Amino acid sequence: MLVIPLIQANLKGLNTRWVSGGEYTDRRINIDAESTEGQNYVLNNAPDWFPSVHISKDLKNGHSLQASYSRRISRPSPWLLNNNPRYFDANNIFYGSPDLLPQFTDSYELNYRKPFKKVFVSVQTYYRYTTNGFTQERKPIEGTNKFEHKLINNNNEQAMGAELMNSIEVTKWLKVNVGGNVFHRTEEGIVDEIEQTVSNFSWNAFTNVNFNLKHETRLQLTAYYSAPENDLYGERTPIYVFNLGANKTFLKGKLTAGISARDVFNTLKFDYSTGDVLGKSDYTIEPEGPIVSLNLSYRINNFKNKQLGKQDDNEFNGSGF
Repeated sequence: MLVIPLIQANLKGLNTRWVSGGEYTDRRINIDAESTEGQNYVLNNAPDWFPSVHISKDLKNGHSLQASYSRRISRPSPWLLNNNPRYFDANNIFYGSPDLLPQFTDSYELNYRKPFKKVFVSVQTYYRYTTNGFTQERKPIEGTNKFEHKLINNNNEQAMGAELMNSIEVTKWLKVNVGGNVFHRTEEGIVDEIEQTVSNFSWNAFTNVNFNLKHETRLQLTAYYSAPENDLYGERTPIYVFNLGANKTFLKGKLTAGISARDVFNTLKFDYSTGDVLGKSDYTIEPEGPIVSLNLSYRINNFKNKQLGKQDDNEFNGSGF
């Protein structure tokens, strides 16, 4: 992979950064002769470029604006390329797709930030266009009542929205982070050999409540909600989850003990309904919960990354969502 060095300039108060990366991938997947396909696949053997541009402007009274463009790549996980069968249940079989290509996203953003004495406000607007999107294809297995599932590069997607985040220092020992994302998404693809377009308006929100208590003890409460969504193949019901975490340091900060509970009320479950000319299917996804984790860490040397403190409020000991 080739990365072009960062170029940074400051022109009349505009901070500009430009960076570009490129890669040439020659991916070869050998399929065993006894497999269904019985052949070799040579995929994605072409160069790809990933440029990005970031421009920021500091205004009066602490106001600031940022604009950016970036191109991103999302490669399929290795198991999604393996065409050996994986059984969901007695009637649904999933096969990997050796010819599955990466999906690409072009992202344009315009952001606003303003720090106050005890409040930080951030607003991000964005437009994202994704090509080669991953979608699941379902086909009947001839002579049976079973279905074959696989991922294919079938759709293009456009998403436009805005994210809002507020960080509020209520007291020295209480800090609250509140955020939300409102967006409109349009998905285009081929279903049952027919070109289809689906538009969807949805939103999600989260809250982090952080307590800095006495004796180097910290407590975090997290709540997350995602409104219903639909895509080319079906509809999903709402998702909501609550997490809890706590930690305490000993020995002048060298020893840290923590406990976290994910999905405290066992609410992280949702239904997905899909229907086509082959019929209708209803799925319930219900991860195991709650899950409690214990963590213990000891810092041997005296090195401390000052930037870590800025991230602690959002994630410590795995208690984020």
